[in-house]
Amino acid sequence: MDKAKVREYLLYAKIYRFCALFFVVIGISLFAFLFFNASGSFLEKFQSPLMLGIMVLPFLPAFVLSMLAHRAERIVMETLRESGVDVRERTDLFSSKGIYGEDDEPQ
Repeated sequence: MDKAKVREYLLYAKIYRFCALFFVVIGISLFAFLFFNASGSFLEKFQSPLMLGIMVLPFLPAFVLSMLAHRAERIVMETLRESGVDVRERTDLFSSKGIYGEDDEPQ
């Protein structure tokens, strides 16, 4: 895969991730609005399957976009590994060495 295609997938991944975060914020606000404006007690709201579906529905676009972003990021990482580029995993930040190296202090 050429450089332009890798950049395109990386751009798609970033756009999808940003849109997913945007939809999460909208989903939380819609959830709060629907939850606090629905009639009935706290437990009655969660006993109705229709109400549960309505409360989960605003989060579906964020879930789908997050999956698309993950797929695009995976394609970029696999392509970079195949081309011989040193690709570090996100978990390296949380390793025992810390983010600054052995002694975990900035230089």
